[in-house]
Amino acid sequence: VDRPEERLLTLRDFPDATPGDTTQVLRRLTYSPDGQWLAAAVMSLHPSVQAGIWIVPANGGTPRRTTSKDANALQASWSPDGKSMAIQLWDRLSIVGIGSGETRRVATPAPAVFRHLEWSPTGKWIAANWWRPGTPSTAVLIDPTTGVVREFEDFSAPPAYAWAPDGKTVYGVFLTDTGSELRALDVASGRVRAVAKYTTR
Repeated sequence: VDRPEERLLTLRDFPDATPGDTTQVLRRLTYSPDGQWLAAAVMSLHPSVQAGIWIVPANGGTPRRTTSKDANALQASWSPDGKSMAIQLWDRLSIVGIGSGETRRVATPAPAVFRHLEWSPTGKWIAANWWRPGTPSTAVLIDPTTGVVREFEDFSAPPAYAWAPDGKTVYGVFLTDTGSELRALDVASGRVRAVAKYTTR
């Protein structure tokens, strides 16, 4: 029986890798929903901070950059069909087509600095934390087509999101004075409910 090749992927496999640069790291590895690609953020600290999103064929092959060399991008989330990615650059959110390479800027309010992107299974919303100078981060849902942002102050800003398979509920874990709490946000109504609590003291 033929077995797929198993090989260690290193930074030398990336065309723009700088030989001897020990500051380069791979971060935030994510599998595309269609099983065709792996996406990774490649970050270098020398001579200045640079970061980009790369995709690698899941069955092996040469990594391919999806962002320009001058674009600092550390976060990405796959669309449900695996044909595009939502990528957060320094000051804007963009949708990048994997096959076409076309990039479309999402017309969100400024400043458009979003973190912890997570595209819903239906493709209708992208959950994220909205960061603004001098303001606590808040949880938001972003319409990837129109750029409309729905803000949920009661949902705070969890460090990660998880969607229900039907796309009607998004979950987050929050730190509390006694431990942590799993909460659910109903997308239609905007209501937040506690699902489970974990007490450490």
